[in-house]
Parts: sequence; structure tokens; C-alpha cells
Amino acid sequence: MVVIVGTGALYDPLVAAALRGCGIDAEAAAAPTDEALALGRALMPRGHPCSVYYLAGTMVLHARARPGAHCFVTPGDRCGSYATDLQRALHASGAASATVIAPSPERGLGALDALLAGARGLVGQAVLDAMAAGDALCAAGRRLRSRSVDPDEVDGRVGEAIRSVTGALECGGDTAEAIRRHAPSLRPGRRSHAPRLRVRVTGELLPAMSGGDPGAHLVRWMESRGAEVETPLACEWALHQAWRASRCDGELARVRTMILDAWARHAAATGHSLSPPVDASAWVEAAEEWVPVSLCSGAGFTEIAVYLDVERSRRADLVVSLKPFASIPSSSTSDAVLHALSRRGTVGFLSLEVNGDGHTQMRSRLELAMDFAQRREGIGRS
Repeated sequence: MVVIVGTGALYDPLVAAALRGCGIDAEAAAAPTDEALALGRALMPRGHPCSVYYLAGTMVLHARARPGAHCFVTPGDRCGSYATDLQRALHASGAASATVIAPSPERGLGALDALLAGARGLVGQAVLDAMAAGDALCAAGRRLRSRSVDPDEVDGRVGEAIRSVTGALECGGDTAEAIRRHAPSLRPGRRSHAPRLRVRVTGELLPAMSGGDPGAHLVRWMESRGAEVETPLACEWALHQAWRASRCDGELARVRTMILDAWARHAAATGHSLSPPVDASAWVEAAEEWVPVSLCSGAGFTEIAVYLDVERSRRADLVVSLKPFASIPSSSTSDAVLHALSRRGTVGFLSLEVNGDGHTQMRSRLELAMDFAQRREGIGRS
């Protein structure tokens, strides 16, 4: 059994459905929880970022609940989450038959290539459609919540669309058409209003999108304060991975077109005018003035790319970096480069290191940054 974990609580089930549609026995692990965080901390050495502890704990809980020979598949460039470390934690918990595959652009698919066998070509497009559909529905849900639609009602509407997309993925159907059928319910009502503040989240990519980690809770808290929060897109992550892989295979233009086409099809199906994904490869030259991008696996480089893109397009009033404690490339970038950029720019910036604790303190810092951004934006408009 292939178990997808670590791409976000919304995306894991969609990716698993895409694999099932290609004939691969797959399922998604549950969303991360405080129990998973505590278990990961108990099983792994100190010094890892909390996202790695969440991953390890979630894998162990899944293996305990569903005994068998599991093959866990997770992104392999996430804050030092190496397959051997995660597999060692699984074995220490008693899941001796479990294996972990953590592919990355530089190391290639590895054992995942053999696992996919002849379905590899089909899997690539199916997974891309799953990520683009997830992006579109996440963004549509954020748009509804920021316009005073009840959050529980929004979750229900988006959940119905997700179920249709899941069915389409499992049977090889048109995922964009599955979203389009739900477009009327994804639009705000007549009494909607524009958000008081626009916030763009960057930093650690996937947990902030959905599911039980502290980054996701902070996103929902900002929304409860009247902000429209734009979280990182899976397609942005895919674009960054394509740029990294292109240094080995030179396929960037073709893959980039595939990713952007998939995103555009699914975004249009929602009926909303959604902000396009940030293409980090377009900001390499500008970012090189600040950091050696070839040494940044993702967070440090993409943080700069996101800030520069947001400032140019004026699509947000505040950029917030949510990253796990001990993410060194991201933290060094936030502590120096992005604060320098924000001092001379028109968009505010705040960096928060999330370790699973200190929620009240982080909310206080967020509230101050949001208030300051609103005041600055109000002064700019007057």
C-alpha cells in the first residue's frame, strides 16, 4: 500500500486518488495532530524542525492504525526530512516492514520510479491535475471566507467539490469539469464585501495550506480577523521543483507550460479571478543579488521570489513567513534579506518560526503586523 503524506491535508487525498486512477493501490495519511508532533519528538533526535516531527508521528500513527507493509511517499526536500531518518523512526516504533520514499529533483525519483513502473507517464499528469484542483479549491474557499461567508459553510461547499474531483481522479475523468459543476456554490452572495487586509503567506510551503499544524491554525485566525489570506500553492512548489530539476535535464520550458496550463484550467473552472502562482524561476536573477539560490532547497529562495512578485503586482498588503523552527535557509533569509526589502518596499513583512508551541505570542505579533499594514495601506489610499 502506497501512503501519501506531507503534501497537506487537502492534497494528500487528492494525490492518492490520482494514483488510484492510474492503477496504484494508494491512500492518504490523516492530517497532522498534536499527538503526531509529540510522537515524532519522542522517536527522532532533537534538532529537527517541527514539520519533520509531524511527518514522522503521522506515519507512525498510520502504521499503528492500519497494520501492513506500507510504503510512505513524502516530498524529500522539506527541512531535512530524509527518508532514512523517517524510516528509522518507523522501525523504532515497531513498524518494521514500513518503507519511506522521499524523492527530490536532485536525487530523482529513486525507488518511486520502480514503484510506478509503466504508469509513470499517466501519474505525472494525474498528480499535476490533483495539485492544480487543490490549489483552485483552496483559493476559492479563502475568497469566500474573506467575504463573510460562514467558515463551516465554506468548508461544506469546498468539500462537495473535492469529492467530485476525487471521483474524477479515480476514474480518469475531467477534474476541471468536476470543479465547474460546483462553481455556482463557490461564489459569494450579494452581501459579501471586500476584505479589510490582504495577506500573502510564504515560508514552509505545504502545512500552511490545510490541516492540523500551527501554520494552518494561524491562517484561519488571520481570516477570522477579516483578512483574505493567500497561502502557497502546490503549483508554485511544482514550478520550483521543475526549475531545480532543469539544471539536470533542461526540461524547464515544457514542464513549466504543463504546470501553468493545469493551474489555469482549474482556476477558471471556479468562476473566480484567482492570483496566478509565483514562478520562482522568473526571479532567479533578482534573488541572486541576495542569496546563492543554488544552495537553497526551496524556502530561502522562494521567500524572496514571493515577496518580489507580491510587491510588483500589489496583490497583498502584508507578507507573512510561516516556517518551522530550525529551517536555517528560510530563517536567515527572513532575518536579513526580507526585512531589508520590506524597509525599502511598500509591502509589510513578518517572520514567524513555528515549533508547535507559543500560539498566543505568535497571534500577538501577527495582530500588530496586520494592524500596522492596515494603517499603512489606509494612509497610502488617502
